[in-house]
Formats: sequence, structure tokens, C-alpha cells
Amino acid sequence: MQNPIGRTFSAADDGPNGTPVAVVSQTLWVRRFGADPGLVGRDILLNGVKRTVIGIVPPAFRYPNKDAEVYVPASFTPEDLAQRNNHSLWVVARLKRGVRLAEAQAEMTAVAKGLEKDYPESNKNLGAAVAALREELARGGDLLGEGDVRGVLFVLLGAVAIVLLITCANVASLLLARGTERRKELAIRQALGANRGRVLRQLLTESAVLAGLGLVVGVALSVASFNYLARLVPYTTLFRSPCRTAPRPRSTGAFSASRVGSRCSRC
Repeated sequence: MQNPIGRTFSAADDGPNGTPVAVVSQTLWVRRFGADPGLVGRDILLNGVKRTVIGIVPPAFRYPNKDAEVYVPASFTPEDLAQRNNHSLWVVARLKRGVRLAEAQAEMTAVAKGLEKDYPESNKNLGAAVAALREELARGGDLLGEGDVRGVLFVLLGAVAIVLLITCANVASLLLARGTERRKELAIRQALGANRGRVLRQLLTESAVLAGLGLVVGVALSVASFNYLARLVPYTTLFRSPCRTAPRPRSTGAFSASRVGSRCSRC
């Protein structure tokens, strides 16, 4: 998260004995509190509970969707943690640097088998599947209610490839037409002593200059368009949970996350 006002949640804010705190979105901060910079540190009443506002998240932060305006710690009680049949939370994790996805999958499988052995009633035949964020986003998320978009992406890729081929064909046609018009010029150069290799090098040099200019312009346009499109995407995008084991909930940072038995050392 980039440049929040105040701070986000810490481990001290979690748990049944933690101080009731809240983090609000910038949309709510502007609409309800008139963008008052003194809101951080003040108390608000939320569902009958007085909570202290400790931070305001940037406008591009949308978790789990753009309609979320207030975030509070999960603050699970020991009774909540004892309910092993509650599978309502979603797990989002980041791999440690240098750790492969297969290694995390192997460790999560071992954790799931250990939980199945320790808690056969609630964890029988339950495993854990670790998937990359890119794959989950393309596959579509359960929470977002989106379907598989990989087919659409392949269609778009094919359309772009066809447009690229058409463009290349048009450029080749223009170069051939230009070469036809320069027959007399090339004949005069050869009559003046230029050999075929020199003429060929000249033509290749001219084509390389045109290709280089096209490359520079294309890269500049792609970078500019990518940066523009990246600003339209929120910093956080939820996707379907990669875990299918019986979770033991806990809160991490500004959100409710879940831990599957012991913590995965690969994440």
C-alpha cells in the first residue's frame, strides 16, 4: 500500500483484547468527514462500538471491492478459533524471495496432511492448492463473481497478432513500391561503379533505420499506455482462494486473512 495517512493495522491491534481501531477509505473520509486531517486519532461509532481511527487508505486501495469503506481487525476470540468447520475466509499470501511455487505447494500439502491427522473430523479429505496470482486472476475469482477470461485474452492476443501481420504486410508493400520507383537510381549507382553488395548494404541500412524508428515509437507508446492502464487497476485485487483446507483465522495487516494450521515458511 502506498502513502496511507496515519498507519494500518499491526499485530497489537488484533485479538479479543486489542484496542478497537478502524481504518477508513479516502472516499468515506472526504464524503462523511470533509477530508478533515484531524480524523486520525478520533473515535467513531461503528455498529455500536466506539473505534479509534488510526489511518486513511489511498483512493486506489479497493479491498475486496470499491464499495468497502471501513476496515477493522478480525479480532477472533478463542471460541472463534476453535470452530474448525468455518471455511468462510480467503487466503492471500506472498512467496518469499527465491521460493518456487512448487516448494510452497509441497509444504502446504504437508501442512494439510498434518491437520487431517490431528483433526480427522473437520479436515478429512481437505487439501491445499497454491496457485499464482496471474493464473487466479485469469481464471476468475469467486468473490468477484467473474468467469474464466483466458479465452477472451487469447482472442484478443490473436486479434493483435492479425493486426500486426497486416501492418507488416502494408509496410513491406510500401518498401517494395519504393524499391520499384528507385530502379533507375540503383541502376545509375551500379553504372557509376557501386557493386551489388554496396547497394544491398544501403538498402539494408535504410530499412534498419526505419525499423529502429518504429521500434522506438512503439516502445514509447506501449510504456505510456501501460502506465495509464496500470493506474486504472487498484493496488489490490482479490482472487479465488488458493487454499481448500480448514482455516484457523487470524488478521494480517489491514485485512482478515487465514492461517492453515501452522504457518507456511515459504510464504
